Amino acid sequence: MDADVQRVFNQARSAGMTNVSDGAYAVAMNPHTGAILAISGLHQDDKTHTITNDSLGVLNRSFAMGSIVKPAMVLGALQDGVITVNNNTQADTAIYLKNTPVKKSDYGINTFSSLNATKALEVSSNTYMMHLAMKEGNADYVPNSHLIMNKDIFTKMRGYFNQFGLGQKTGVDLPGEITGQEGPTTMDGLFQVGSALDLSYGNFDTYTLIQAIQYVSTLANNGYRMKPYIVKSISQTLSNGSQGPVLDTTTPTVLSKIKNNQAQLNLVKQGMWQVVHGTSGYATGTALQSLNPGVAGKTGTAQTFTPDPTNPNGKPIEAITQSFIGYAPAKNPQVAVAVVVPNLGKMSSYAYDIAKLMFQDYYSLYNVPKEKNYNAKAANPG
Repeated sequence: MDADVQRVFNQARSAGMTNVSDGAYAVAMNPHTGAILAISGLHQDDKTHTITNDSLGVLNRSFAMGSIVKPAMVLGALQDGVITVNNNTQADTAIYLKNTPVKKSDYGINTFSSLNATKALEVSSNTYMMHLAMKEGNADYVPNSHLIMNKDIFTKMRGYFNQFGLGQKTGVDLPGEITGQEGPTTMDGLFQVGSALDLSYGNFDTYTLIQAIQYVSTLANNGYRMKPYIVKSISQTLSNGSQGPVLDTTTPTVLSKIKNNQAQLNLVKQGMWQVVHGTSGYATGTALQSLNPGVAGKTGTAQTFTPDPTNPNGKPIEAITQSFIGYAPAKNPQVAVAVVVPNLGKMSSYAYDIAKLMFQDYYSLYNVPKEKNYNAKAANPG
């Protein structure tokens, strides 16, 4: 997998996209056991552009990863009862806060009159997620006038995300794991209600990639948060240097079970299938549509700011952090992947390109058979 990450990052460098990027990171895991199948990281020095190996960056670096949080946001709203499996359509209207740029989806304003949960995941609607946050926070909202929400909204949303491992340590058996960073809920004593909207679509708190792989594995295996691990067994070394008897074997560990029922999980998994295989021109993951067996996933894009390496005291440079989470085969997941490429020059497909190579490598290495009569457009919640 190192070669896949290096190859795609070199393509990004050749295209002039990585001037302020600090690397690329990827990890693959068995969603049913927590066994880490592959791990890779490249770190680029933003001044010298020297690249070094940084596999531990998947657990000791955190990033605002954007829309990969949206499946968890929908599942949290289902737990909260503000939507249900059979009643989840909302108006797709932008949010107008006083003295603030309009809060909208990347595809613009008035593209859709309304969206249900699966379509909102397919087209990666920010506005759908913001309206969920407003419902969870019992919002009092008047466009261009005011937005008031319960002050426990951050705690509530983060609590739902925590169920999947987002924002907390996974327990992986490697040193230096961090939790990521929570954005401030107040500034100058004022409650940052607009930031709660940003949190709902992944543009506020930061997460590690090991958290992202635990999260998508929880979706893939229908709700069990597994402890990731590297070491499969420990053997005794004999006096002649050969391997002796096995002293200890890692047992897969279920850390918790999320509170959603199967119907709710299936709703979100259908949305993740449509991310890759949806019929809308705004579906965000169609770069992986050619894979057989089919993949389910969620793309992510976050607007980020990074110091100018040529002028550290100057204005930060705006960049794009791109991410992807997914699992395959969608009907019977065997592998989950998570990828992040931080601080790119503009919108691109590099994270998806890495993920596609990872799935292809897995299919080849484990001789995963193609699905007969494969129909990429067919409904497939797994």
